[in-house]
Amino acid sequence: MTKTRCMHEHFRKIVQRVKKTLRLSASDKSHGVAELDDLPEECVSIIVSFTSPQDACVLASVSKTFASAVKSDIVWEKFIPPEYESLISQSRAFKFLSKKELYFALCDKSVLIDDGKKSLWIEKANAKRCIMISAMNLAIAWGNSPQSWRWIPDPQARFETVAELLEVCLFEIRGRINSRVLSPKTRYSAYIVYKKLNICYGFENVAVEVVVGVVGQKLEKSCRRYVCFDETMDEQFRRRDRGKNLVKPERRKDGWMEIKIGEFFNEGGLMNYDEIEMVALEAKQRHWKRGLIIQGIEIRPANIRGLSRFENIVELLKVREFGIHGRMNTRDLSPRTRYSVYIVFKITENYFGFGDLAIEAVVGVVGHEPSRRSICFDEFPRKGRGRRRRKDVWMEIELGEFFNEGGLGNSDEIEMSALECPEQPYWKCGLIIQGIEIRPTKLQY
Repeated sequence: MTKTRCMHEHFRKIVQRVKKTLRLSASDKSHGVAELDDLPEECVSIIVSFTSPQDACVLASVSKTFASAVKSDIVWEKFIPPEYESLISQSRAFKFLSKKELYFALCDKSVLIDDGKKSLWIEKANAKRCIMISAMNLAIAWGNSPQSWRWIPDPQARFETVAELLEVCLFEIRGRINSRVLSPKTRYSAYIVYKKLNICYGFENVAVEVVVGVVGQKLEKSCRRYVCFDETMDEQFRRRDRGKNLVKPERRKDGWMEIKIGEFFNEGGLMNYDEIEMVALEAKQRHWKRGLIIQGIEIRPANIRGLSRFENIVELLKVREFGIHGRMNTRDLSPRTRYSVYIVFKITENYFGFGDLAIEAVVGVVGHEPSRRSICFDEFPRKGRGRRRRKDVWMEIELGEFFNEGGLGNSDEIEMSALECPEQPYWKCGLIIQGIEIRPTKLQY
């Protein structure tokens, strides 16, 4: 299939989705791309505005009509923030841009809002809004004490000043944001953005408790996680605190460090706003801490799909009883081959309830005695097989093996399951399941 034909087919699918949204008659769905080319340019622009920025850029290559329609302000006004006029007034560079140029300018460069206390930009592919809350707009314990913190300029920061930690025993940072400034129907991740000075101490192998949640709602224990600002935390520390699912910091392209403190889902919509609170607290080990520079808390859409092979995946929000079952006919597999079966998954910041939980994995031919083994989703299980990180950023655990005899008229039904045994009467959450993968076993010689 040629590139042009692929684009036409892509456009036809998009138009079908738009027609469904607009509730057009079923008879209209027979229009091909050639007929759509004959539509008035403004009409094509309106149709494209119901897609995404990424789709719009692809469709601009379909024909001259589409290319011209995609340039229209009708399309890009749907993608830029509603308060774009106030954003334009803050920057001379934005004043004479078209809506399309303004969109990409907001993707490439953030703008200050809320009297310079927040920074706003949008994701290029989907127009989702991203926000960074300045350290000036955070509640920092002892933040007004010149002996504990000092406020300094940093040319690499987005804000006028950043907070430098001089010396404290109690480390506490709190931030709040109203969900109305974020994109609705979107899962967000929150990160503390910081630097470490040459003289930095007090954070070595120290677990800092973090929590993200809606103000006024009771937070489950599962919402609380632990992070470590020291990226060199040793293996013994990780094993000792394996139940805390410690999160390590990562280096950003802009030279700063970031550490993920949690996730939340912004329902949004008309009159449906919440106050989101983010907290980082270390008060148990009362020794002196020094040497961090805090720029702020960044909130951006969570990438839960990653490199998934499927259109949809499933996220475990909360269950008491965990169980997964699957079946497959062996005619889809190679004959005379031994196969291994793996569950492919990710863990989220709400991962809870699986530490040392015994999961019985069963793999076998339906009607025959299957193989059974114990597995555990924890990284360092006391018993059973633990998880292993894959090259595609997902994780996997081997559930078992089977031999496919195959051949003409010789197909079996293979059953695979992972079920907690015995059942534990507490909540489990924080897994994203992509599926069950079956691949030839690598034999050891």
